[in-house]
Amino acid sequence: MHNPMMELVRFRLKEGVTEAAFLAAAAKAQATIAQFPGYMRRTLMQNADGLWVDLVHWRSEVEALAAAEAGELGN
Repeated sequence: MHNPMMELVRFRLKEGVTEAAFLAAAAKAQATIAQFPGYMRRTLMQNADGLWVDLVHWRSEVEALAAAEAGELGN
């Protein structure tokens, strides 16, 4: 049995990074993220104050952690 997991990251863009540049990079990263086993969906949101939330749903904690580890290693 799988225990679904959500990964939540809150952040602001660095000074000088445009929203368009960030969204282009996020779309490129999405193609990689979606290939990991256990990936379910991702939601990227921004509030009126410029705070971003990146919410990724995984089928299980094990798969989420494996994806995070692979990402850190550049695989």
